[in-house]
Amino acid sequence: MKTVTTPFLPNAMSEDIESASDEDPQLSADQRSELLRLARTTLTTYLERGCIPDYETTDPALNRQAGVFVTLWTIPTMTLSPDSPAECPESPALALKFRGCMGHTPADLPLCEAVQQVTITTATADPRVWPLKLEELPHTLIEISILSPLRRLTDLNQLQIGRHGLLIIQGGRRGLLLPEVASRSGWDQFEFLDNVCLKASLPPDSWPEADLYIFTTEKFGEAIN
Repeated sequence: MKTVTTPFLPNAMSEDIESASDEDPQLSADQRSELLRLARTTLTTYLERGCIPDYETTDPALNRQAGVFVTLWTIPTMTLSPDSPAECPESPALALKFRGCMGHTPADLPLCEAVQQVTITTATADPRVWPLKLEELPHTLIEISILSPLRRLTDLNQLQIGRHGLLIIQGGRRGLLLPEVASRSGWDQFEFLDNVCLKASLPPDSWPEADLYIFTTEKFGEAIN
């Protein structure tokens, strides 16, 4: 077991960001299920004993380095099955309650390790919500978003609402919005750009002078039976 003495805070970005045009291959259903089981086991162990369980795999897809976001949702009454990963339903459809979302953007950790670390951070360190309690776990839904390599945005026509997320960097400030944020909010390209500026605590019209990166995500979550 790996004992955790301080929260893992993944907001710090690597100064050396790689730009790439190719996206990582999609995971298989079995690989998605394995990451969901790992996230739930990690969260249960941490909330019960305050440590991260050891995990090893020979699967190269789960050992590759990638950025990860984890979102937690609460449903009043539900049964979770990590063996049947599915796209997580939108909050209004099933009255899902937001329970935290954090991420580790640099692709500098093995995917399986990033999932473990970010799952714990989401449950314990998101300042927008209170820390998750052990008794909440049976009613907590885990969603994982794996980031593609970051690609520098050089033409606004490259930005596709609903497909791309945005990262902005300017003067030591950084902000990131996942792809679903823009589509769920009904934003156009310029509204998306203005809002990622606000996410970075920048004026909404400062994006022309900033470094902008786009990415896609592979998003999957525990199925509701």
